[in-house]
Amino acid sequence: MRTGTLGESIQQSITQTALGLLIGSSVEALMPSPVEGAPLPTQVFEALVQVGLYGAALASFAGLVRG
Repeated sequence: MRTGTLGESIQQSITQTALGLLIGSSVEALMPSPVEGAPLPTQVFEALVQVGLYGAALASFAGLVRG
């Protein structure tokens, strides 16, 4: 059983790509620039904060991203 047309699939793919770029750009803009030679715990903390921001953004927009 066919639930959508090719045009709808392409439109949804473009919307998801644009939303992904917007979310990624926003998270990267919020994060401070990496400090050269920062201690490992600081780098790990920054990475975990970034992962958390991506998770929160994805959870917020899950209804739009879900196919």
